[in-house]
Amino acid sequence: MENKELWIYQSDGGYHLKNPVLLGDGDWTGQTLISAGNLKGKPVLWARDKASGKLYGYPLTIDPATLVPALLHPAARTDLGLTLPSTTYPVVASPGDVNSPVQTGDANPGGPDGIPDLYAVDTSGRLLEYNYRQSGVPTSPPAYAFGAPVSLGSVTDTASHWWNLAEGSGAATADSTGTLNATLAGGYSWTNDTTRGNALTLNGSTGYGSTTGPAVDTSKSFTVSAWVRLASLTANSTFLSQNGTTNNGFQLYYSSGVGAWAFGRHSTDAATGAVWRAAYGGKPAVGRWTHLVGMYDATAKQIRLYVDGRLAATNDWTYTPWNATGPLQLGRKLSSGTYGEYTNGAISDIRLYPIALPAADASAGGDLPKVTQLD
Repeated sequence: MENKELWIYQSDGGYHLKNPVLLGDGDWTGQTLISAGNLKGKPVLWARDKASGKLYGYPLTIDPATLVPALLHPAARTDLGLTLPSTTYPVVASPGDVNSPVQTGDANPGGPDGIPDLYAVDTSGRLLEYNYRQSGVPTSPPAYAFGAPVSLGSVTDTASHWWNLAEGSGAATADSTGTLNATLAGGYSWTNDTTRGNALTLNGSTGYGSTTGPAVDTSKSFTVSAWVRLASLTANSTFLSQNGTTNNGFQLYYSSGVGAWAFGRHSTDAATGAVWRAAYGGKPAVGRWTHLVGMYDATAKQIRLYVDGRLAATNDWTYTPWNATGPLQLGRKLSSGTYGEYTNGAISDIRLYPIALPAADASAGGDLPKVTQLD
């Protein structure tokens, strides 16, 4: 775009671009262009309206003698019937015709079908595919529409808070992606090993870390994860929790009573009548680093626990969701107004997400790639 108009640089058939040709007059600055390639052998340009998120199509008509496309006008467009606001879908692109919906009896199931496909990344990091396909109702000319989105997994790490716990010294640990630095107190020390590098070690009785405010809204879906290493199996060890007024809103911990890793929630913040419900799984061992992921899925009304990349346990959590608005606790929990179950062991790489992570992401033990552009 230049001076609000749309220009095209065409190839000379080799490795060079010819002088630009005016492709669209008027004001194109309110649209984001999407190069969709060909639709049934004819070139087409897609665009997303920056204000509304609606997608539009601009068929290109090429003069066979000059090979110059006819002039486009911003308002002369086809509504593609799909709205993807940039606030929810910051990345939208099309690589052209990649595949097709699989139909019974297809000779080449899933192969290119002459119709371009659309891809989007939402704010939770999910990569979605929208198949553009011909309508099942015969019309002349044929009508096309986008099918329901298909999730292809996540392509970006969307942790809203991340404590790497790699400082190695001092009485604080920094939040790498947010602003909730944690202050350390009591019996803590910094250790280093060949597996995790620097890590925070807590003594099981007084050592803990605390932020100044909440890290997630526990009335909505969220995910917490950490690498942990136990020094003893004798008593409960709480690795992560978030304070309410009386109880915690979640707890990622080792349960000595069950002899398993656990992720649980109180049904209410009330001083009386609170029900504890948890998902238990995995076989803990002293001195071994383990990756734990606890998840609350508000839509499914479930809590889930992943241990070293595998779904270890699921439990229903059908109570009225409530938000624990107090600070995040590293290495202890609040219950009935009293702190307890201090971690006896080490913690590394704590991450919190304001969503219920897709299974593929919850199973990942390290960083996810960060995508900034689709081509």
